[in-house]
Amino acid sequence: VRYLWSEIEPGKLLVWAWYMQLICDELEGLARGVAPPGHGGQEYQPGGAELVVCLPPGHAKSRLCSVFFPAWLWIHAPHLGLLTLANEGGLASLLLRKAVDDGEAVIDSQRKARPVIDGAVAVDQDWQPWGSKHGGTLAADQKAKASFITEGGGGRGAFGIMAKITGKRAEGMIVDDPHDAKEVLIGDPSRVAERMRETRIVYHGALMSRLNKGAWRLVVAQRLHVADLAGDLIKRGARVVCLPIHF
Repeated sequence: VRYLWSEIEPGKLLVWAWYMQLICDELEGLARGVAPPGHGGQEYQPGGAELVVCLPPGHAKSRLCSVFFPAWLWIHAPHLGLLTLANEGGLASLLLRKAVDDGEAVIDSQRKARPVIDGAVAVDQDWQPWGSKHGGTLAADQKAKASFITEGGGGRGAFGIMAKITGKRAEGMIVDDPHDAKEVLIGDPSRVAERMRETRIVYHGALMSRLNKGAWRLVVAQRLHVADLAGDLIKRGARVVCLPIHF
């Protein structure tokens, strides 16, 4: 993140904060299925790690979790297939475009990635440089699409959380902002509660059926309602990083 920030956010100074380091540690732990030592909190449950990251808007949580994290994964394991979802397809596609366009230096530049890899503990010890037969570069015809595949056989699909997803399977799932704030905060309380219930049903039902055995799950959100998806997963014992802001 620190090495390539200027490529993603040109002209914007990165002030590295303790919570950014904490989130990066947690994301690496999620990829390996082992909770980082010294952080406390719930351990990962058998059958696939599940992490909930809750921060207010404007703290780079989507940049860290939805842009840099997938790119970091493909550096080490270009065969990974990911599902990316948001409260509606436009937001999911926007996050994907950031990963492809703004994050092209992260995904496609072997020269810039090499120093990062040299200092990392590779998940895939057989990693080869991007651009090789099994590397993590994007296939040439994939860069303009909302979903794409890597030359290593992995890829990423972007969908609205209520979209019909058939024929797609993945080793990891990222749900970024599963609820639209307006739909949670505006309207009859009974209708708001029903919307929360619909999202929970889709997550635990249709979405889980799209994941391969042992796949990890990541939910990134701001807390909006006691019965939102993040709250539901916290109740169920998911590992959580919840960092309220002090106004």
